[in-house]
Amino acid sequence: LCDFQAESKSDLSTHRKSQHGTVLQCIEDVHQRIEYRCKECEWKTTRQVYLKKHIESDHMGIRYKCDLCDFKSKTKGYIKTHVAIIHLGVVFSCDKCSFSATSMRNLKYHINSIHEGIWYYCDHCEFRTARRDSLKKHTQQMHEGIRHPCTICEMTFVDKSNLYKHIRIIHQNIYDLYPCDKCDFQTKYKALLLKHHEVIHEGVRYHCDKCSFSSTRNNLLNNHLTAEHGVEIPRRLTGPRPQWTKMSNPAKLPTEKTCSN
Repeated sequence: LCDFQAESKSDLSTHRKSQHGTVLQCIEDVHQRIEYRCKECEWKTTRQVYLKKHIESDHMGIRYKCDLCDFKSKTKGYIKTHVAIIHLGVVFSCDKCSFSATSMRNLKYHINSIHEGIWYYCDHCEFRTARRDSLKKHTQQMHEGIRHPCTICEMTFVDKSNLYKHIRIIHQNIYDLYPCDKCDFQTKYKALLLKHHEVIHEGVRYHCDKCSFSSTRNNLLNNHLTAEHGVEIPRRLTGPRPQWTKMSNPAKLPTEKTCSN
């Protein structure tokens, strides 16, 4: 019915019931491309169950709280993931190298690309990725020029979900704060919390292979390679991420706490 992959039969069964319902509903939602529109905003989807979740989380403000800390999420599923990663320390380790992931899906992407050489290549340039959906987004953005404009400001987005997130956070001031479990840092964006963990608490750095330069950000490394070594960097990565290391004693850099007001 879809590309979803579960880590257990029970998770697959739960997904099938919640996301697809009956076969008739699947035919209506997926194959006939029936759209369900939110009456409160411009959000729309081809799945009725997604519309229900959108209304509950974005307009009714329903949140699910972790029993072990103050973390809150829009979905019960992510609460389970949060507990497993943050409180139970669950990781999925690669049996071929030292890589570990926080989900079986990400581990599979790693194994397919790094160890089995399975990549999805762009027909128009040298871009490649381990994920089919990333290739689709790349093609739309770089070669088809597909953008979704914000009706309130001049921002445009390749992904509709990022457009809706932008509207909620920037224009409607509706957002969750994602707190760090190791310090007082908190942010409106989950991706920034993950980056904060990497840089501040894990000491992740990206190293230049031509000199001793290193940076906490991949784009700064690319700027360095271009400015100092004359290396032309494509607009998107065409292979595995640059090498990074974890320092044994990460520097305690100053953090910035996002105001919730």
